Amino acid sequence: MLWIQASVILGSFLYIVLTILNYTGVLSDIRPRIIRGRERSRKLGEAIEAEKKLDGMVQAQVEAERMGLTEVKLAVAEAKQETRALEARERAIKQEFFKRGLPIPQ
Repeated sequence: MLWIQASVILGSFLYIVLTILNYTGVLSDIRPRIIRGRERSRKLGEAIEAEKKLDGMVQAQVEAERMGLTEVKLAVAEAKQETRALEARERAIKQEFFKRGLPIPQ
């Protein structure tokens, strides 16, 4: 009976030692993956920061272009208004020529 207990205890110790060795083996296999993952994460973080800076620059440029577009639209509206005023003046001059019986210049 004592031999059976001793063999069970010895087997338990052997099982514990083998389990610990297996666990440390798994950890040593996983460690390079963890290191590569951390390095990749760092590089991705740097890439994200670079993209954020680029996005900020692009947003500023887009805003500047929008302001320019607004200015162009305003200039077009002013030109149209000036054109309408000149057309009205031309009509008034033609009417005046017609009233006076003068030939209307082309």
